[in-house]
Amino acid sequence: MPDNNCNDMRKTEPCTALHDNLEKLKRISAFNYNWDGYGAEPLPEYLITSASKLIRNLRIQPEIFPTADGTIQLEYEKDNGDYLEIQISCNGRCEVFKRSGVNEEYFSVQDDSNSINALAEANHFEPDEKLYRAVYPDAVFWKHNGSLSSVAFLSKKGGCSVDRGFYREDVAVVLDMKRRQFKGSVATVTVQDCKDVNAETVYAPSTANEWHSEIHGSSEKEKLTAGQRKHLAEVAVIVCKDLGNTPKYVREIEHDREG
Repeated sequence: MPDNNCNDMRKTEPCTALHDNLEKLKRISAFNYNWDGYGAEPLPEYLITSASKLIRNLRIQPEIFPTADGTIQLEYEKDNGDYLEIQISCNGRCEVFKRSGVNEEYFSVQDDSNSINALAEANHFEPDEKLYRAVYPDAVFWKHNGSLSSVAFLSKKGGCSVDRGFYREDVAVVLDMKRRQFKGSVATVTVQDCKDVNAETVYAPSTANEWHSEIHGSSEKEKLTAGQRKHLAEVAVIVCKDLGNTPKYVREIEHDREG
């Protein structure tokens, strides 16, 4: 997964949040006894160092807060009220509270960035994030006029499987799909394309593919409707041809045609 550096212009907002969080940790590290007015002890230096290291490797920055019982609390909250709370302590585990709709969960995870990223990224998608779908067998999904059939977004069961882009370039995604033995062409749609027809994007990583996600017809029904599939086929952009062999990107194909 990509690291959280600030050299990419697409990461301006995450990096601003990272800077703010690191500055806040500096202020927290200077707390003295009774910093909350109720007898709270200063937070351990080890905890501040551990939290700083962890936060530097989070791809989605939380809001952070000190607690009176000597932990650092991370909070993520969506506009719809879904809420994720993670408390970092000195024992190597994080206590987690998760609320989605009326459902609430309490559990613990390792205090490492992989665990926290997996929790934070669940169902967090920016509107312009690309979703990549392999189209194979290549020859059977194209119409006579050269457009893509809507069946390219039809899965045997459940939602339509895709790879999420998450700041990666097309080339990086395609090479990763090729490594996992995908063939055919690669088509992309955006999260906003899905929202335009009320389809939902769900992050569903697996042991074989940490980028795996699904496009669902709605929060109640996984399978896409015919209308949703038709829309996605119409707005889909082909970024790669012949994935099974040496990937040939659309810009290369266009260059060949111009030549």
